[in-house]
Amino acid sequence: MRAIILLLLLAGCATVPDVPTEVRVPVAVPCLTVDQVPRATFKTDADLAKLPDGPLVLALAKDRLERQAHIGRIEAILQGCVK
Repeated sequence: MRAIILLLLLAGCATVPDVPTEVRVPVAVPCLTVDQVPRATFKTDADLAKLPDGPLVLALAKDRLERQAHIGRIEAILQGCVK
């Protein structure tokens, strides 16, 4: 009888602790107004038309990279507004 009680007491100490789990809680984030959306400035067609071929290609490549970065920033900011 003592052996059974001793085993029951030891079995109570051998329980595995709960593993923490990740819980995602939605947080209310107000959407931006039109005035709060960041704006970017790029070269106009008139500015690009004035450039010779070499600098034109460089300017277009630079504008493309800046536009991709700008789009990434806007998408990150507006992510909280998507429902």
